[in-house]
Amino acid sequence: MNIRRILVSVLTASALALLANPPSVLAALGGSPQTANLTVQASVAARCNVSTTTVNFSTYDPTVASPTDQNGAVTIQCTKGTVATIDLANGSNFSGGTRRMASQSVLPTEFLTYGLFTDSPGGTAWGTGIAGGTTKLYTAPNATATNLTVFGRMAAGQDVSVDSYQDTVVVTATF
Repeated sequence: MNIRRILVSVLTASALALLANPPSVLAALGGSPQTANLTVQASVAARCNVSTTTVNFSTYDPTVASPTDQNGAVTIQCTKGTVATIDLANGSNFSGGTRRMASQSVLPTEFLTYGLFTDSPGGTAWGTGIAGGTTKLYTAPNATATNLTVFGRMAAGQDVSVDSYQDTVVVTATF
């Protein structure tokens, strides 16, 4: 009989608790509703894309006594907050510490020397392979593409033949 009384008391207390707070009691017993937290996450990676605009010295006149200056650009687009170091390689025709454009049809090949600079024509050489050269540091304020000016300069009075001259310089963004 005592067991019966205890059982009735337990059932009565359970029924009263269920009536007082049905969802939490049912949930504790595995009933409905059940809740859980869903975590939603993502990570944003540092990414950069680079492209270039040609430094076009146009028609060079070796008889002019002053250097020829022209600008090009490195366009960089990175995820916001990315820090990138931009370096310019020496070029395909580099020799003796100097960047050179090669004639396209004159044989033997002739060369026009030139320089690429970070701050002004004839200023700080852009490229770690050049004596005294440096890189350019870029921190992306947003994900919009940014043009970085490449200042170019060709020395005056270079004695070369009539032809088209060209060089290729690789741009590297390390981030």
